[in-house]
Amino acid sequence: MDNFNMAMMSANGGGGGGGGNSNGNAGKKAVHVKWAGKTIALGTFPHAEAEEKCARAKALTRAWRSTMRPKPTREWVMLELERLGVRVVSGRLGRRGEDDEDGDDDDDE
Repeated sequence: MDNFNMAMMSANGGGGGGGGNSNGNAGKKAVHVKWAGKTIALGTFPHAEAEEKCARAKALTRAWRSTMRPKPTREWVMLELERLGVRVVSGRLGRRGEDDEDGDDDDDE
């Protein structure tokens, strides 16, 4: 029962409350990697594939952190992970979507 609860928490983002769709992801795991203090979602995969994607993403980001100067942007990292087939969640840059609108700086002032 511990493995089941861990899988459910992982698939639901750790919350455990009120998703309504939790049974559909019982055999899958959500995978994320950190970059510049922010989480980048890689996708939801079966457990074996999730472990593989997580390990590959961590190895890549570790190498990029230690070798690339200046440090790549979060957007570059997301696009590169997609290009390499590690990240399958595409079309979403984040909650704000700051690159989606060109003229949003006029509204602020």
